[in-house]
Amino acid sequence: MTLSATPIVTKIPKFGITPRQRDLLKFIKRYIAEHDLSPTLEEMRVGLELKSRSNIHYMLAGLAARGHIRQLYARARSIEVVA
Repeated sequence: MTLSATPIVTKIPKFGITPRQRDLLKFIKRYIAEHDLSPTLEEMRVGLELKSRSNIHYMLAGLAARGHIRQLYARARSIEVVA
C-alpha cells in the first residue's frame, strides 16, 4: 500500500481559533524554527502541559480545518504551518 501526499483536510477559509489552538500553533512554529522538523504528538502534549494526546488531536484537526496547518495522513512529523 502506497501512502499519498494528499493533505487530510483541504484548505478552507480561515476563521478564529481558540486560545489553546493559538498556543499550540505558536508551539509548533517555535519548535519547527528550533529543530527544522515538526513536533510529535507527545512533544506537543508535554509542551502544552496536557494530560492526554487526544486533546492535541482535536486541536490539530481544528487548526487544519481552519487552514492554519496541513498534515499528511499516517506520517509522523508531517505538520506544515500554512499561516
